Amino acid sequence: MRAEREQGHETDLVLVQENSFHTDVDALVQPGTVIWLRWLARIQFARSAIGQYDVFHFNKGETFLPGSLPFAFDLLWLRRKGKHTIVTFQGSDARPQVPGAPKTRWLPATVTNWIKRIRIAQISRWSDTTYCLNPDLLQYVPGARFMPYASVDLDALQPAPKESRNGRAFRVVHAPTNRQLKGTQAVIDAVNEAARSTDIELDLVEGVPHAEVIERIRRADIAVDQLELGWYGGFAVECMALGTPVIAWIDPAQLDAAPSEFTNELPIIRATTASLTAVLLHAAAELDLVSTAAKARLFAEQRHQPSSVAIGH
Repeated sequence: MRAEREQGHETDLVLVQENSFHTDVDALVQPGTVIWLRWLARIQFARSAIGQYDVFHFNKGETFLPGSLPFAFDLLWLRRKGKHTIVTFQGSDARPQVPGAPKTRWLPATVTNWIKRIRIAQISRWSDTTYCLNPDLLQYVPGARFMPYASVDLDALQPAPKESRNGRAFRVVHAPTNRQLKGTQAVIDAVNEAARSTDIELDLVEGVPHAEVIERIRRADIAVDQLELGWYGGFAVECMALGTPVIAWIDPAQLDAAPSEFTNELPIIRATTASLTAVLLHAAAELDLVSTAAKARLFAEQRHQPSSVAIGH
C-alpha cells in the first residue's frame, strides 16, 4: 500500500476485521462478532466502494463475499461495473486441508476443500489478476502468478548488530501462527535434543503484540520459520529484513515453480523435521552470523522491497 502511494496512486487499506499486524488502516468494516451483521457490513461497504475505487485488491482469497462461502459472484459484478480486480492467495486460503486435520470451524476437511475448489474456480474466471505468495499454491489456482511477500516495511526494520554471545546460550526464535502448519513441536523437540550437546535455548513467541515479536527477532541468533509447507512465510521475511538468519524446509519442487532468482539467491538455511537438530548444532558451532545476516538482509531488499514488487507486478 505504501509503495503504491509512493508511485502516485490513491490507495486505501480496508480490513474486514481487526488485525494486530495492521494498525494504519483507512477503514474497518466488521461491526462486532455476529456473523450476519458482519456479512451485511461487507455488502454495505461494497455498495459504497463501487463509486470510490477503480481497482479492488482482495487478499487471502477473500472478496466482499466471505471466503467461507463457495461464491465469488461479486467479482463478476465488479467486472460488469468496469472495475479491475486482483485476488492474492497466501496459503491455507488455497491449499487443500489435509483429511483428518482439525475442522475449519464446524466444517470437515472434505467440505472445506469443496468450498475452496468452487470459490477458486470462480475467482480464476472472474478476477482480472490472481497472485500466489507461495509457489506450491500455483497448482491450485489456475492462471495465477507468483508474487513475493511485500508486506514488510524494510525502511522501518533495520538490522541490529548481532551481539556477542559472551557465554550466553545460542538463541533460536520461532513464532508460529499455527503450530501444526509451522511444525512447532518438531522445533521444540529439536532444540531440546540439541541442548544435550550445546548451550542453546528456544524463544517461542506466541500471543504477543507485533512490536514485541520484532524485538525478540532482533535478540535472536537464528530463526526457525516453518517445516511443513515447503516454503517460507512473512515471518521469515521480517527476520531476513532484521538480519536474522532463517531456517525452513524448502521443497525443491517449489523452487522449480519459483522464478530463477529465488532458486539462485535464496539465503534460507534448509532443514527438515528430521535434520533440524543437526542443522541447529552446526549453526550454533560454526555459522558465520555476520555474513549470513548480511546475505539475508540483501535478499530481503532485492526480492521483498514493496516498491520493487509493486513495480514488477
